[in-house]
Amino acid sequence: MILGMSHMGLTVSELDASLNYYQKNLGFTVLSDAERKGEWVEKITGIPGFHTRTVYLSLSPCHHFEVFGFFQPKVIPMERGNHFRVGIPGCVLKTDRVESLLVRDDPEETRRWVPLLGRKEEPFGPCRIIHLRDPDGLSLRVMEEKDIRVKGRSAPVGLLYPIFLVEKLEAALSFYRDRLGLNVDGQGENSPEEVEGDASSAERRVRWALLRSKTGFSLKLVSPVDSAVLPAAPWKMQRIGFTHVAFGVESLGEYYLKLRDKVNFKSPPTSVSAGPHQGGQAVYLTSPEGITLEFIDSPLIRESWKMKCNP
Repeated sequence: MILGMSHMGLTVSELDASLNYYQKNLGFTVLSDAERKGEWVEKITGIPGFHTRTVYLSLSPCHHFEVFGFFQPKVIPMERGNHFRVGIPGCVLKTDRVESLLVRDDPEETRRWVPLLGRKEEPFGPCRIIHLRDPDGLSLRVMEEKDIRVKGRSAPVGLLYPIFLVEKLEAALSFYRDRLGLNVDGQGENSPEEVEGDASSAERRVRWALLRSKTGFSLKLVSPVDSAVLPAAPWKMQRIGFTHVAFGVESLGEYYLKLRDKVNFKSPPTSVSAGPHQGGQAVYLTSPEGITLEFIDSPLIRESWKMKCNP
């Protein structure tokens, strides 16, 4: 059973520059900094010769960014363009005071996000939102929520949920809700929004669904209704961008056996030999539309979720 969303993986071009951005501007703290290589990580990821410096940045005891700086294979540039493609285009962060952050709204990111998510972060209603780009152009949407009370939060911002862009919302719901067991917290359709300089954006409609686990929000599905959506690109972890989303699970071995004939796993569960989840097990899998996920069960997962630090 899925306990909750644990972390988001992201591959960057210059690790030190990215670490400086997230630590200085958003207050993330380093939880773990270690090289990853060897048979165990090759088995989990399915990437021969895998070799990275991997840094876990902490937003709270429950939520992290897993940042990859690749030595092998070589980093692939991020795909850029104005089209919609199945994948993980970004995430929504939360803060109780936007002014406390050392970054300001990026107009170009606003133009990119409004046609997809609107000017409001549904289902939360009117609230202040800013849009950011990290040094590689990865998209971050920050929502101001005045009454945040997150026990043990270690950064000025918290991770609310990742955004999954899908082609067919109902098909995606049948996987995440019916197969993986997540619950629908809310769903609807964004009101058309016109972006300055782009009158056609007012004609686009986007359906959304917010999914929750037993401990809190896990992900948000968004599906453009009136726009073409390209299929997911072949998964390459060394491509700059958000690579995958990891979910903490309870009794991974049992959960894997329950799902192995219904889900596209990359391997059986494998022991984790380095990093904050050392002593646990992890397995990667692919959704029917081609989004890469990870299930992980570790002492850190079990201990952190006891704190109930999700909303």
